[in-house]
Amino acid sequence: MSAHEKTLHPETGGIVVRAIPFSFDEKINPVWYPGRPEWSHMANGASLTMPYLEPFLIKTVREALKKASNQQLKEDVHGFMAQEGNHFQNHRRYNEILKCHYPKLADVEEEMAAEYKNFQAKSLRWRLAYTAGFETMTMGMTEWLIEARRDLFGNADPSVSSLILWHMVEETEHKNVAYDLYEDLYGSYWPRTWGLIYGSFHVAWASRKGYK
Repeated sequence: MSAHEKTLHPETGGIVVRAIPFSFDEKINPVWYPGRPEWSHMANGASLTMPYLEPFLIKTVREALKKASNQQLKEDVHGFMAQEGNHFQNHRRYNEILKCHYPKLADVEEEMAAEYKNFQAKSLRWRLAYTAGFETMTMGMTEWLIEARRDLFGNADPSVSSLILWHMVEETEHKNVAYDLYEDLYGSYWPRTWGLIYGSFHVAWASRKGYK
């Protein structure tokens, strides 16, 4: 960790927070991998969910943080929130360009905003199980994206490729935080298992709405 990163984020423990302001050309082609529209739009659909999913995750762990007992875990939660905050802000900039090409995506965003607003009314255990479950699912996604990166990103627009790979690599850095927080507060196996199934399928379904 550099001195600059420590100065910017003194509370994040061992999790490095990289405030990278990605820049996207306003004329970028939404099919950012030429000749592979399906793959391009699958990733675009996932990007569309981030400004709604990740603020929900941040709000959930911030509330749970008040009940956490382990100091290192508390520091890790701060790192989690900072990384996720950087993620969704960069995705939001890219998504605004997507909506210039596909205005109906605004309707999909409205649906996601309403869904996560409803989720916010559920119990903290429910929300934290969802958070831990989704974060667990990202590990498999990251392994696939990294191992197949030459095929998936080799001839693609570098700004979108960099956004996706940076995001997913940082997911591995805070991969255990939501799980550890859930275990610290609750530790119940079956609710966490349900959170894995529901959280993973819900995000996949929300992404599908966008790329369709």
